[in-house]
Amino acid sequence: MSYGSNGVRKSLFILTAILVLAGSATAQSGRQVDSEHNLGSAERITPSRAPLSDRLPPAEQLKMAAQRERRTFRTYGDKARTQVIVDEDLSDQVKGVGKDTRLVHHLSPDLMQQVQDLTDPHYLRTHLAQNRQDKKATVGAPRAADKNLPWTADQKLANPTNMNDEYISIAQYAGTGNLYAVFGAKDLGGTDRDIHIAQSTDGGANWTVWEMPSFTEDEYHPEIAIDGGGYLHVTWVREDGYILRARTTNPDAPTQWAWVKGLAVGEPCATPSIAVSGAGDFAKVFIAAGWLTINYDYYQYEWTMIFMSSSNGGNSVIYDYFLPDGYADYWPDVAMSGGTVHYLNAEVDGYTGETEILIATDVYNGSFSNPANMTGWTGNNAGFPQIACQDADVFVVYQLDWSDGVTSDGDIIYTYSWDTGSSWFGPYGMVADEYDSVGPTIFTRDGIVGCLWLDAPAGGDEFQLGSRLASGYGDISFFGDVELVTEQPRVEPTFHSAFGVATTDEIHASWIDRRDFATEGHNVYTSRHALEPNLAPFVPADWDSSLLANMIKGERTDGWLAAGDTSYVSFAMLNDGLKDATSAFYVDLEVDGEIVRHDVNVHEIPGSQRTMLHNGFAVFVHLLANRT
Repeated sequence: MSYGSNGVRKSLFILTAILVLAGSATAQSGRQVDSEHNLGSAERITPSRAPLSDRLPPAEQLKMAAQRERRTFRTYGDKARTQVIVDEDLSDQVKGVGKDTRLVHHLSPDLMQQVQDLTDPHYLRTHLAQNRQDKKATVGAPRAADKNLPWTADQKLANPTNMNDEYISIAQYAGTGNLYAVFGAKDLGGTDRDIHIAQSTDGGANWTVWEMPSFTEDEYHPEIAIDGGGYLHVTWVREDGYILRARTTNPDAPTQWAWVKGLAVGEPCATPSIAVSGAGDFAKVFIAAGWLTINYDYYQYEWTMIFMSSSNGGNSVIYDYFLPDGYADYWPDVAMSGGTVHYLNAEVDGYTGETEILIATDVYNGSFSNPANMTGWTGNNAGFPQIACQDADVFVVYQLDWSDGVTSDGDIIYTYSWDTGSSWFGPYGMVADEYDSVGPTIFTRDGIVGCLWLDAPAGGDEFQLGSRLASGYGDISFFGDVELVTEQPRVEPTFHSAFGVATTDEIHASWIDRRDFATEGHNVYTSRHALEPNLAPFVPADWDSSLLANMIKGERTDGWLAAGDTSYVSFAMLNDGLKDATSAFYVDLEVDGEIVRHDVNVHEIPGSQRTMLHNGFAVFVHLLANRT
């Protein structure tokens, strides 16, 4: 049984019927959660996608234990043990003609190596070197020989300097549909890295690239966010210990920067993340970054988190940080809705050495000092967390370095919340199998959720870009199968080497690719995936199947039928595609292969009920059937 959309007519084998919309409603959720997203019973739509389900506990409402309170500088800071951190306007230091020569500071090789380690997806695996050596003789087969349609052909986005590009982040301004990407790139000759920004005004078909305001120091780890007015906000790191931020003078203006400002931390920083809400000078801005600083209790350096908030579009910031406490912190990622920020990072347990994923939700200028532990269910290391949100919906992915004590490979774990993080569902294996899956990223828009990650066969070291996409506001059962985005297994295996964004009509994936390394270094590549509706049979939570016939009205099971008596037939369908079904669609009714009712316009339901054809929603149709 199947259904067609956009005028495509398929067949439905049921009794002769006169269409009567006796009742229709959105499918009710099988989970007990106070949410506006009333979806179907997840278990009834599709089985689990993870072939090695024994790696994960049964997925349910996730019980997250509160972590210990993290002491912050603003609450517990000891001024005798802290250095002065100043927010500076650095616009006059930007490279250009007529600039005065100034002393340039560089990190030592040992400190730079610590920064570089944070972008290695294999960083957490203590026995990795021996493990990978053992695996080389038995490299598994890739998931598929070719990339999956409907992902478009791989397209080079940028190669501004014929040197290595790295660390991609992309976003869209919904007001115009223009796409933006930021990434790091080596200067010609490899003297230092600068940040570049690219713009596409035609849906990703073509891109124009500019160098952002840059300095003579090494710069790295950029991330972009776009506020509701179209102003571009970018954060990145300068080698001498500045966490930089810049904002455009006007909306949609990637070459017009109002200023470049930096928080002068004075020590190595890494992997900053930015979130914004509002617009322009009235936008709320939140930035968090990793910071390698001294732990005065142990007199040794330790990675911690420094974060800053702004209520005037980033013009000025208030900063705070977690006091080093023996629990090293890595990889912050933040998402904001209104004035609420979800703050995610990994933390190394000071006693066991296990790396855990913590999450804290607070007002944008709060302390984020009372996180919850998302990975208390596993004794394996977790890392590289990423978060996305829209309104009350929050989605998290992270890398689990699953190990049975003999072998180790990466899995991608997924959890989600529909109530601003008050309750969570999971953990789910976005991919939890023998493949080495690392470096995930997640994105959302209007009920669509997408996940990208680097994917290699067991024992392999050449990575494709894998994807899974879902409607249904991130309900795990609405995710499609694993699709390969890339044509060649040449994705560079580093953190932030892949990033995605959902737009009105497409999903855009971008990644750092090394296929051109011999002549051009690493380049930024992209691919696009069209959004289409897909109407399919659906089994509501209390139905036996998607098509039912019974003599008793309202039954949700098949029953006896009698010739000459009244019969009732019900069917349910779901739009499990990635776009609303807005055009009329039709159903033909057949008995024994003969069409007895032609072109039943299912879309002709009251206008107020058409939301049931949004992606991720179901419609129940009840048919009154009479047959002699």
